[in-house]
Parts: sequence; C-alpha cells; structure tokens
Amino acid sequence: MKTTVLIPCLNEEMTVAKVVKDFRKELPKADIIVYDNGSADKTVARAKAAGAVVRLAPRKGKGNAMKKMLEEVDSDIYILVDGDDTYDAKSVKKLMAPVLNHQADMVVGTRLESFRKEEKRFLHNIGNRIILWQMHFCFPCKITDMLSGYRVFTRDVAKSINLMSSGFTVETEMTIKTLENGFMIKEIPCPYKERPKGSKSKLSSFSDGWFILTTILSLFRDYRPMQFFVLFAMVSFSVCVGFGINVVFEVLHKGRIYNYASLIAAVFFLLLTFLFFMMGIIGSSIHASKREMMNAIQNIKRKIDK
Repeated sequence: MKTTVLIPCLNEEMTVAKVVKDFRKELPKADIIVYDNGSADKTVARAKAAGAVVRLAPRKGKGNAMKKMLEEVDSDIYILVDGDDTYDAKSVKKLMAPVLNHQADMVVGTRLESFRKEEKRFLHNIGNRIILWQMHFCFPCKITDMLSGYRVFTRDVAKSINLMSSGFTVETEMTIKTLENGFMIKEIPCPYKERPKGSKSKLSSFSDGWFILTTILSLFRDYRPMQFFVLFAMVSFSVCVGFGINVVFEVLHKGRIYNYASLIAAVFFLLLTFLFFMMGIIGSSIHASKREMMNAIQNIKRKIDK
C-alpha cells in the first residue's frame, strides 16, 4: 500500500530536517512531502536537503495548506504530522496498525498525558478540556484530544472530508467531519516533546482557543441544527415562563393584568421559542438532504476511481 507522510510547515528551519529524517528512518518506503506555507527562513532548503519532496501552499494558514495536500496527494495511507518536532516518529507504526488492520479509519496520536506532566502546558490542557466539553455536547463521542496534529487516516477519509477552515481550527473540523461521515476514530497516546530552544509556536492560547470554540459552535449549527436551535428554544422558553408566571399570578390573585410589559415579554419569548423550534426543523431537513446528496456524490466518486 502506498503510504505518504504529509508535513505542513511555516518557518520550521530548526526542526523540519530532523522530522523528515526521523520518519524516513521509520518508514523508508513512504513518500515524504513537505508543504511549505510561505516560510521566510530556510525551511524549504533544509527539507529538500533531508530528502523530502517540497511543494508550496502559498495561501496563508495551516488549513489552506492541508486542503491543498488532500486535493493533490493520492495515497492509500496518509500520515499527517507537524514540522516542529514535537511528535514522536517512533510511534508512527503503532498509530498505523489500527488503520492497516481495518480497526479504524483515522488514528489520532493523543498528547494529554504529556500535557499533564508539564506545568507550563496547564492552560493548554484546560482550554482543550473546555473545547472537548463543547465537542462532546454537540457530537457525542469519546475523543480526548481533538487538536492533535499527529494523525493517520485512509484514502476514503482524505477524499470525503471537504475542509473549509483556513487556520488552526482545521484539526477540529477534520475530527468533526470524519465523525459526521460515519468513519471510526481511534486514539493512541504518544509522547509529546517540547519545541527546541529558539523555535517558536504559531499558536496563541487565547485567540486561537476562542476561534476554535466559535468554530465548533458554527459546525454544531451546520451539522446538528435541531439540537442547536432546540437549545436556544429551551433558553427562550425558560425566559417566557419567567415572565409568564407574573402574569398568571396577577390573573389568579388580582383578577386582572396590571403588568402588561410582562405579558408582552412572555408572548415575545413564546413566539421566539416557536421560531427557534421551526428553524431547527427546517435546518435538520436541509442537513438530511445535504447528507444524501454528499453520499450520492461519494458513491459516484468511488465508482469512477474503480
């Protein structure tokens, strides 16, 4: 089976050569392709010198680089790993095993055990848990590290997920769309290393974390519209009941309504509840039609490929 290691990079001159060499040692027959996302340092030269094929992804953003990868590369097994030398190449065969044995369509190398051992990763760990709570509420699953950049997946996964994110939310989108398309995800713990001295992360804990949270909400709206709008309907109905209790109390004890503002507010939030509920029904219907259409398109693609 054809195996390809995909390495998205931006200004990783200090580490990219080591990543390429480490994976070449573990997988001597695999293709190793570095997608450079507009580096201003010697990343391209050092990747080529280490023996990797280098392709350019000029549109800024990790998501844009990954979209270009999946569009251009045709392989049986894809191995996605960051170029910052934080993931352990020696774990790659352990991650590949469930995919090769047809026990999973995607395997994610989880990092949480390593995070717990590093005090300086505390904020990342807390942020990851908040995101996971939101993820599990929207998409019931057992995923524990949806932001990991170390993944092994099949050709079916690569060609069926249409990525839209342009930045670091792409792993979140990839996880959700893989689950949405009915593929099986398995997690395997693997070591997570510190960046070498002088190598800087592109992540911003707060801004990127907030962006990921809002991305999950957007995907929740698009892929679970009934649950999304029913949640808002429940909040609106609760407010309606709060105002309505005052109106009912006045009618029962005083025989008439004195506080018309409460009555107007109760009617408004009742109508809003009905509106949210109808939006959920309409959105759910549209999503079901979209899924049928996408399944039909995927079946056509498979027949063409055969």
